[in-house]
Amino acid sequence: MSKSELPRMLWIIDLCRIGRKGEESMELFCCQEHVEMALDEVVYECETYPVLTQVSEEKQLSTTCEYCRNVAIYLVGN
Repeated sequence: MSKSELPRMLWIIDLCRIGRKGEESMELFCCQEHVEMALDEVVYECETYPVLTQVSEEKQLSTTCEYCRNVAIYLVGN
């Protein structure tokens, strides 16, 4: 693992946290361009099926994509 990958790994570890039932939960806000990347990341990190929901128009005003900081259209979680 390179030094440039370390902050990203720490960020992912911070996003994966223990849920109420003892399972990992993860939520990523993403734009249309990065939705596939977010889906893959949830599957890889949490080893479960992802759930894709559309962000409401009100919340889109203040929510940005985790990958590029464009307006987030989707919330990917598990």
